[in-house]
Amino acid sequence: MSVLLNHSSQWRRVTTVGWATLATLVCMAGSAIYAILYYLNDAEVTAGQAVIASLILPVFIGTPIYYVMFRRIRMLAFRNLRLEAKNRRDGLTKCLNKMAFHREVLRFLSGERRSAALLIIDADHFKQINDTYGHDIGDEAIKMIAQKLRAAVRRRDPIGRIGGEEFAILLCDADLKIAQSVAERIREAVNLSDVPGVPTDARLSVSVGGTVFGDGGSFAEIFRSADKRLYSAKADGRNCVVIDDFVEMRRAA
Repeated sequence: MSVLLNHSSQWRRVTTVGWATLATLVCMAGSAIYAILYYLNDAEVTAGQAVIASLILPVFIGTPIYYVMFRRIRMLAFRNLRLEAKNRRDGLTKCLNKMAFHREVLRFLSGERRSAALLIIDADHFKQINDTYGHDIGDEAIKMIAQKLRAAVRRRDPIGRIGGEEFAILLCDADLKIAQSVAERIREAVNLSDVPGVPTDARLSVSVGGTVFGDGGSFAEIFRSADKRLYSAKADGRNCVVIDDFVEMRRAA
């Protein structure tokens, strides 16, 4: 959503600049025509006629020029917007890449602070899948995980691929109960899904670590807390969820 709003504001700026350019060209052309007609021609051209000509002629001349210029500017603007959107996405999963996801979290933290959760999801024993079935099958597994993540959250909750087999989700306006529910839904969805080329008895699983936060705490602190919970999930045998309350953990420290 923030990306769409950003693109919309950029397009409004481009349109404003275009109209301002046309107005400037009309004024400049009008002034020049007025001077030519009134001062350089014979006396039969009155001041009123010169003023009318200076207003009408630039419109007929400037409009086609502006149309060509504006069309070119619009094409370049849309091309830049497409490139920007493409550069924000991971090529395989179409999730946000690591840098774009970090920016989304920082944007959220810079606004009015409210309860939210950061989840980190990591595929268990993913190297074995790559080594046993090949990287193409591994890519299919990664895409499957991304699909399950998108199905489990709202469209406004950013999803990022922050590592080879590691993803992160920012759950906006979420408390501990909601975060745990979403994380379990993700874990179960991956467990119940088949990866093409992988036997059903070797189904993929994920571990989920997360932290719920509100006021206070930097991005680095929040991410570090969620990452520690992920390591706890791995240490507990994988294929499980460990989520804490960042505020409560800070108070207890």
